[in-house]
Amino acid sequence: MRHIDVGILLIALLSGCSKNKPEAQVSAAMVSTVDQQTLKGWGCCPLWIGNLDVSTQPLTIQVTYHMGASMIRLSELAEVGDINGNINETAADELCRAIQITVNNGLPYLLSNWSPPVCMKTISVDGSISNDTLVYLQTSKEKSFCNFVIKLFDYISKTKGLPLPSAYSLQNEPRCETQWQGCIYEPVQYMRVAKLMRTYLDSAGYSNVMMLGPEDGYYTSGNDVSGNFGFLGGAGFPFLKDIIFNKAIGAISSHSYEWPPYTSNIEFDEWISACDTWGKDRWQTEYCYIEDTISPHTIGTVRRLIADLAYFKNNYWFTWTVNDGWGHNVPDALCYGDGVTYLNKKPAYFVLKKLFTSVPLGSKVRRMTSNDYDLEYSNATRMDMVAFKSDTNMVAVIVNPTNTFKRTTISGLIGSSAQVFQMATTKNNIDMTLVCLRIITSGTIQSIDIPYKSITIVVASSGK
Repeated sequence: MRHIDVGILLIALLSGCSKNKPEAQVSAAMVSTVDQQTLKGWGCCPLWIGNLDVSTQPLTIQVTYHMGASMIRLSELAEVGDINGNINETAADELCRAIQITVNNGLPYLLSNWSPPVCMKTISVDGSISNDTLVYLQTSKEKSFCNFVIKLFDYISKTKGLPLPSAYSLQNEPRCETQWQGCIYEPVQYMRVAKLMRTYLDSAGYSNVMMLGPEDGYYTSGNDVSGNFGFLGGAGFPFLKDIIFNKAIGAISSHSYEWPPYTSNIEFDEWISACDTWGKDRWQTEYCYIEDTISPHTIGTVRRLIADLAYFKNNYWFTWTVNDGWGHNVPDALCYGDGVTYLNKKPAYFVLKKLFTSVPLGSKVRRMTSNDYDLEYSNATRMDMVAFKSDTNMVAVIVNPTNTFKRTTISGLIGSSAQVFQMATTKNNIDMTLVCLRIITSGTIQSIDIPYKSITIVVASSGK
């Protein structure tokens, strides 16, 4: 009887994508034959920074380290340093516990500094603003800060016997003028400190730790001195002509927030062109869907991810926190709960998990097109389709952000069969659904239903 049930289920899945569904004109989506950049990393951060110890939250650990990320992003906070600029072992040990958990799960980590020790800043606060006054690293403390990072790396590696980060960012969002931990940099000081930090790391024997930069929170005009552009000198990234600075910045990092007034595609194209010119890997190290509420949380998150990979051609893509940690249902996080007794997983968690686990590192990003002009496949900060080709499979992603049911064929696939997964709900704790299995004929699967406000992930392979 069990075998009969399985057979019935298989038949239903093979035929179920278009059965008893609304009438819809069948559109055509096509995967390009052109390989773009290589995908080198999926990443996430376990918890919001400050006063939260991930080692005390077993459920947060479980969901973070079982979503398929290949790298974890951890935070170096101001309190890791004491009032004299030495190591505060209590705070450093909390960081080391997070590193140990990461090591136990076989993953490397990115370490982003949120703030130098407060004794090194122009005002002794951990936030970047006090009474509307911007807070900077004192110029007289630049060497002290670099020396402090060496002390921290010594503590991690020599005192605790733990691996060092694969990559290090000397400042998270160096133009972010907010009350949470931060430190404001002008481009000239950022360039100076980055060069100095690289020298200190190399002299201490830590040359294998790559430095990322600028890791700011938004893009802006190439003629502006703020945002990601500014820290590389503007259009064309002229600061990288400095040989020492070029060596210091091992990869170009950014965050993909798009605060109003929105940046134009002309400016984005300047950024992409400059990245192409210098040929360094591109790391998108933080994004969460908080700029607006035009789309459901999952739709907005995945549309930006697609743009970051198809248009911006990032090699690495990190989501922000997996769990809020305080139990607040905020758009910053993929889950919410105390991380000890309960955890609510949002649809975005399951969609990113499906992507992270289905798209292997080393995959090539491929653009997609469609004759359904309701869907965005041209260059934009919100895009609706992308594909990934690896040696073992091909994964195609289609978002339907509209209020209209759609039906499409997908061509250009590689393999003999495909599994079609969908997320078409805003309810929590519901995984993506395997809605049908399809035979691939001449690279094409026919008539896939695309519900309104949904995300479809097609996993094509040569296996059964």
